[in-house]
Amino acid sequence: MILMIAGTILFFGIHALPFHTGWRNTLINKTGEKPYKGIFSLVALTGLLLIGLGYSTANYHEIWPPVEHARSIALIIMPLTFILLASANMKSHIRRLLKHPMSIGIMLWSGAHLLANGDQASILLFGSFFIYALISMISAEMRLKYLGDGSASLKFDAIAVISGILLYALVLSAH
Repeated sequence: MILMIAGTILFFGIHALPFHTGWRNTLINKTGEKPYKGIFSLVALTGLLLIGLGYSTANYHEIWPPVEHARSIALIIMPLTFILLASANMKSHIRRLLKHPMSIGIMLWSGAHLLANGDQASILLFGSFFIYALISMISAEMRLKYLGDGSASLKFDAIAVISGILLYALVLSAH
């Protein structure tokens, strides 16, 4: 569990930098944009690896019983989640309409998994992602920060749907 907590702190700590544009800009000015992005990615990946390792080795301590039919509901929600994640960095109508498809997708993913898993490690894992996605969305709204210029193409919606479903199938086969 300590590895998971350390990974969670590392992952969300580095993801808190963009909320502090002054810190972020100072680091970019000192290192350059590409090195900043490289360091950011390396720290985030290290955090994710520690989260995964910590979660896979955590002892099971049930806090609440899984919600009945939650796993079936998750199987329905998860393709939508992957479509939202895929559309987050494309000029799709999905992104134009929802503004924050990545945050919404992460909230759906983590919410579905919280319903299906009521153990301590799952609450830390999925709860922290849910809270971060919610804070990220609220913060972006407060800063009026939206990705893109409002333009969209059905081509990117199709790509998001197809790639989201393919990624879902890949993840489901290894889950």
